[in-house]
Amino acid sequence: MIQTSIPLQQPARVGCWEFSEFSNSLWFATQSGEIATFRLLDTRFAIIGTGYAGPIAVLPAPDGLGVYIVEQAGTILLAYRGAADRMHATEIANLATLLGGARLHSDGNRIVAIESGNPARAFEVNLTTDATSTLAHGLVNPITLVFDASGTQALILEEHATGTRLLAVDLATGVLTPLLSTPNAIALVVAPPSAGSAVIIAAGATGQINLVSLSGQPSVAGPMVGTVHGLATWGSLVLAMTKAGLDAIEWGLLEGQVPISARLLLVVISSGKLIVSLASRQATLNCPWMKVHRWRLCPLA
Repeated sequence: MIQTSIPLQQPARVGCWEFSEFSNSLWFATQSGEIATFRLLDTRFAIIGTGYAGPIAVLPAPDGLGVYIVEQAGTILLAYRGAADRMHATEIANLATLLGGARLHSDGNRIVAIESGNPARAFEVNLTTDATSTLAHGLVNPITLVFDASGTQALILEEHATGTRLLAVDLATGVLTPLLSTPNAIALVVAPPSAGSAVIIAAGATGQINLVSLSGQPSVAGPMVGTVHGLATWGSLVLAMTKAGLDAIEWGLLEGQVPISARLLLVVISSGKLIVSLASRQATLNCPWMKVHRWRLCPLA
């Protein structure tokens, strides 16, 4: 297992961040209501918007230009990264209730949001028509949600008096299906496809990362990273946002040199450097957490 920690200029609000593979960036809200991005390739940090009141979700649009900001009071706004201050944002929905989390579906056409409290509801916002609807009733203190690999269910962590549990909400019917107990879980993300039907959960103040099977297989314990504010994945890489910054965790891949040749072009990842050679010319880029995996560039310690 390979793990690296990267400090951030400003920490993210709990649960209020998202990784966009398209832009190779984390999008998140700061404690003071600013919208920030952090690009993994070159660790570039930028504040792109200000003035938001209690943001609980920052959801980059598939085009890489727009971003949906969901505020705790129930307002959902659309801004664009060139002018993402709240004063320039467009309100697309107001659910008029306290929200605890939200996600943009992979189809880019809808947002699912969860209400805070007990009992609580799940809502769906159609981004094509701006119509809102109640997706499900009867949630108990929901903490966070993600979509399963098929995109047909929302997986939600609930906090009961006896502990946390994971349940599924069918996006077509709104039917709730309890899945398993997840003691002390505070963050959740769907595992990479190579792990099968599973989720990755962070638990407790120590931030114990666990791979939890949804098909009855034994759980696999990972590292402890401290208090976790949220989880994401990039390929087989697990990204954990903590109070201190970002932890990137790779399970099951070994370090090494990976040469790739294409005519006169040679690319080598070695000792934290990206080396590109073309004929007799060579350029070296210090990039301490990249590697080639399945012909794609992925971050690494």
